Amino acid sequence: MTFEVKAFVLKNPTVILRLIITFAFTAMGTFLLTKSTFDNFAYSIPISASMTLAFPLTLAYTLTSKVKFDEDSVVKFSFFGTTKLKMEKIKTYGVLGQSKSGNWLANPDNTNENDLVDSYYIFISESDKFDLDSTTPKNNIKIQFRKDVYENVKEWIKKASAQQCV
Repeated sequence: MTFEVKAFVLKNPTVILRLIITFAFTAMGTFLLTKSTFDNFAYSIPISASMTLAFPLTLAYTLTSKVKFDEDSVVKFSFFGTTKLKMEKIKTYGVLGQSKSGNWLANPDNTNENDLVDSYYIFISESDKFDLDSTTPKNNIKIQFRKDVYENVKEWIKKASAQQCV
């Protein structure tokens, strides 16, 4: 069973909000770049130039991120790099909920994929026990939660005999 999914979908409110916030950073950086003078040149140019790059880099990451499930591995491609997990090394998977108050393991049946406050991700991990405090190590892949994608991942992962975290 081979299939490919986009890691992020632009119709999700959380993704749209993230893009709006980075666009505001870019607009503010562009404004500060036009207001820099010779007196504050040394510190205003690097700060405002880095702020100007926020929206294009976030948009590039959002549009180029995709996850490909092959017969023996899962690979996440993005603008910033590639993560590959072999099927025989995958030990846990599930749904991860994230908000400003922290991370938690979520029940896939009780999640709202269009929630504006909380973000839900499908995680696939090589760790024996999923550590909620380290959700970004190299041996994890996160995909924006969508029910149809979760069902496909669950079917694919049955071959890996991984344990579901709920």
